[in-house]
Amino acid sequence: MPEEYLLAARKVSKKFCRDLRRALHYGLLDIGNELLGKSNKHDDLRRDEFWAVKDVSFEMKPGDSVAILGRNGAGKSTLLRMITGKLRLDQGEIRVRGRMAAINELGAGFNHLQTGRENVYNAASLYGLTREQTDEIYEKIVDFAEVRNFMDSPVANFSSGMKARLGYAVTAHLQPDLFVMDEVLAVGDILFRKKCLDHLKNYREKGRTILMATHDLFRIQSICNRCLVMEAGKIAFDGDVAEGINYFLDLLVSGRDDEISRAIVSELKSQVMERDILLKEVKVKKKTRPKVVIKSLQLSPCVGDVINRGDQVQVQMDYVVSKEIREATWVFSIYLADKPQYVAGGFSAFDGIRYLLNKGRGQLKCTISNFHLKPGKYCVRGLLIGRNGLHLAKFDSNSEASSFSVMGTAVAAEEASGNPEESSNILKIKWQ
Repeated sequence: MPEEYLLAARKVSKKFCRDLRRALHYGLLDIGNELLGKSNKHDDLRRDEFWAVKDVSFEMKPGDSVAILGRNGAGKSTLLRMITGKLRLDQGEIRVRGRMAAINELGAGFNHLQTGRENVYNAASLYGLTREQTDEIYEKIVDFAEVRNFMDSPVANFSSGMKARLGYAVTAHLQPDLFVMDEVLAVGDILFRKKCLDHLKNYREKGRTILMATHDLFRIQSICNRCLVMEAGKIAFDGDVAEGINYFLDLLVSGRDDEISRAIVSELKSQVMERDILLKEVKVKKKTRPKVVIKSLQLSPCVGDVINRGDQVQVQMDYVVSKEIREATWVFSIYLADKPQYVAGGFSAFDGIRYLLNKGRGQLKCTISNFHLKPGKYCVRGLLIGRNGLHLAKFDSNSEASSFSVMGTAVAAEEASGNPEESSNILKIKWQ
């Protein structure tokens, strides 16, 4: 393995058998073959066998933060278990340089008959730490886990959340060169997940390496700089995080005729792209940005002065550009006026619409039919994006010009409260 790589996987494959009795029979045959010096590494599948992971190859350099996405059964967890040594490979090889720590199942490695304190020292010793070295980090582990009053109690008495806290705290404070996680951010309460996220951001900023499998699409945008998407045991995508998320969302709705699912995925894509642009904005020097200014962004009824629920509504953006810009994308997002909660929006590129912005002043419009947001007050934000994904201009104002109210009467008993937070976020948009 080249020295610049911390992890290298080459043609990694793993097969399983769907039938338990037949799997036990195959296992005995394979053990016998190994005792006789015969190889079990072949491409032939026996009855009821299937490839859970097939011919997966990728590398990671120090400082990489890689997310693995995929539908359930795509092979994510199987791949991570092979990387961490919990499963044997049927084909290929995996090489890791440096110390690796893994959290596949929070708290799964604990001895439930021992106390929390004893489990901390046992786990640390498995990673090569002496008792003196563990003494130095013990208080940090306990403070992070926030279970100090229970450290001398058997882990069997811990709740699942307490095990999750302690399991993450122990592994995180071992300071490994490679930190491997499987659905860690899906466990625990919201404050614990935020603490884990903050720790991972700090860990990444120190140049450490992270490999994680998750379904948390928005959090990986804050943590990872690369995304792998697995499908049917193979890597179907390897590249930018936002592009990987969009690829994964397309996989979710492929072969579906469900219009609602497709609309929801379209809205998710819009939020992913907007978040990606905002995250990348701080990394782009101002001198590299084209001179574009969004002068105003408004929603208005097509008829009358008041937006009523169910009306046809027009969205209008006025802008000024210093030079011609080709293939620009227009994004608008609707939020609650009193707090930063996304409600609905549109992304022209997802409908195949890109714009030519001529030098000087210009105007973009689109029409929303059956504007069904519930009665309440909202504000609108906007973005213009170049064809390379570069943020050209942003409109993010809470002024009266960008705010609007939706009026109307409830159409069902469950809508009587008129709570705008419960509004559906699926809009039918005609771009002009």
